[in-house]
Amino acid sequence: MRAAVLHGVGDLRVEELEDLAPGPGEVLLGIESALTCGTDRKAYLRGHPRYLRSGGVLGHEYAGRILATGRGVTSVKEGDRVIAANSAPCGGCFQCERERWSLCENLTYVFGGFAEALVVPSVVVEHNLHLLPETLPMEIAPIYEPLACALKAVRDLAPQASSQALVLGAGALGLLLTAALARRGVEVTVLDPHPDRLDLAHGYGATAVIAARKESSDVATVRATINAGRGPELVIEAVGQPAAWALALEMSCAGGAVCLFGGCAAGSSVELDTHRVHYEEVVVRGSHHHDPFAVAEAIELLQDRSVPWKQLIGGEVGLDDLERVLAGELYPTALKVAVRA
Repeated sequence: MRAAVLHGVGDLRVEELEDLAPGPGEVLLGIESALTCGTDRKAYLRGHPRYLRSGGVLGHEYAGRILATGRGVTSVKEGDRVIAANSAPCGGCFQCERERWSLCENLTYVFGGFAEALVVPSVVVEHNLHLLPETLPMEIAPIYEPLACALKAVRDLAPQASSQALVLGAGALGLLLTAALARRGVEVTVLDPHPDRLDLAHGYGATAVIAARKESSDVATVRATINAGRGPELVIEAVGQPAAWALALEMSCAGGAVCLFGGCAAGSSVELDTHRVHYEEVVVRGSHHHDPFAVAEAIELLQDRSVPWKQLIGGEVGLDDLERVLAGELYPTALKVAVRA
């Protein structure tokens, strides 16, 4: 089978690999739809030990059909349309017993969406394999993965309906976080410097948008226009830059909560205003990855035809052009690009 294999920084090769077969409890998934993500681009530009340890085949947002099942699999059959999540928790470790499944000490990751097929491990088959509803088009099904991450972050924040939130960044994840907040009845304002992305935000449930300009003036604008000058009750950072993290920490109202969602480069640090945390009781938390419950919720939400999910996909390429996408030569402004093997 053909697959896009990462051998190191800036070294992506489309190769012919041996055909796969599922073992006991496993399934063979034929990839029919896969999407790029910022993590794929970072892995190409910076390297990624987790990809390299798992064989190097890129791609973690994918969906397809069951090509074959291993011994003992009864939950699905050949030909079924499915979403096989890109990870599954073990269910029995310290973190799983605390219901912190995204922190599972034995979390099994599955990469390899930029290929013709992949083997889904038994733990994923058991805990995080989902039949794809007939009403959900295969082309948008892989959006489940970033959407599940957004839904988990919002679930952990437990916002009240009609509360006021700010999302920093109107990239793919910023828009998905907006949809996840709107699903709970939250009033969402989106801050971003790109007018075209702000135009999209309304379709994902934003009630207002703010064009970002300069960091200091952005704080003043946000506080003046949200929650009667107090600032938002919830702030979610979806940029993944230390400067944006610092900005998020300044913007919430007293007693508010800040979710630092965007992942920064290893070794990054941000100064923390201790006055805000102590005297103003601002809660600061991170959020990473998803869990089986968030995946199931994402599949349900993706069936909402009123949300323009397809707007996230700005182009389509075959495996041979994937490297040009990750290098920024093709579709440089697209939020996501579909990849066909």
